[in-house]
Amino acid sequence: MPYKIPRITSGYVNVYKPKKDIYLGENTQSFKKGESYEHWLPNDFTVAKHGGEWHIIGITHPKPDGFADAFSYDAGTIHEAEWQLFHAVAQAESLKDVLKEDIFADKPKLLYPAERNEGINEIWAPHICRFEGKHYMVYSPGSMRIAESEDLYAWKPKGALFSGTASMRDPNLLFDSGKIVMAYVDENRLEYRISSDMLNWSGQKTLYECRYRNAVFESPFLLKHEGIYYLFCCIYDGFNSAYDNRAFVFASESLDDFEGRAPLCVLDAHAPEIIEDRGKYFIASAYYPHNGISIAELSFG
Repeated sequence: MPYKIPRITSGYVNVYKPKKDIYLGENTQSFKKGESYEHWLPNDFTVAKHGGEWHIIGITHPKPDGFADAFSYDAGTIHEAEWQLFHAVAQAESLKDVLKEDIFADKPKLLYPAERNEGINEIWAPHICRFEGKHYMVYSPGSMRIAESEDLYAWKPKGALFSGTASMRDPNLLFDSGKIVMAYVDENRLEYRISSDMLNWSGQKTLYECRYRNAVFESPFLLKHEGIYYLFCCIYDGFNSAYDNRAFVFASESLDDFEGRAPLCVLDAHAPEIIEDRGKYFIASAYYPHNGISIAELSFG
């Protein structure tokens, strides 16, 4: 069966630009609790809707010393204090209506270490879905942990779903034929597990092993379109910045048949999120092409 190749069909709109804010996390070498920092860096994120509001929630921390840009940074501090999540909100019924510059407004940051009390400060790459009347957020690293919310503002951490290597991260959830599929990164592999209730998960199976030299895949996003699974993911090999904007797209009729396939295409996006709304597709990207979150239209042709 010929696959439809996804294409970005509009320019990116920088819908969220992080603003100056007070850091309320624990003290680190560079950042002090209660001090204000002008520049913040968002990274892997998720997009969700509740009522007439669109929400973007994701990794953030103040810009560390030594970070001039994504090509010039201190590798030892680039992830310093990624211990809380940014939360930005825009009011609109359709996603098309939020494709305006800087329309998302910052809300108080979420899930500081003291609120989670999990023994790990980092909170990376959340993904949110709605299931049985509640919003669920799965986040990492090292283990997949879960929190629940009624309104996307107040979150209750509920503990770990399962654990893995220190590099286990970047969960993504897909509802497929009554099952929930979680794709994620573990070392140099994209893995997946399946659940029927969000709490109990199957054993780990491999979606795709990255065999590119000195590279890993990051930020997987699974989509099912017209009966075909599409797997979006970034590659990181140190040659194209810390926020690599090469998003590979693979296609398969089965979750177990991605291995060894060549990419259909490479899109310009970092940590891509694909949003379907009112029969249209959109792609959202962190940092690229601007700091913050940018969204463009996407089509399958």
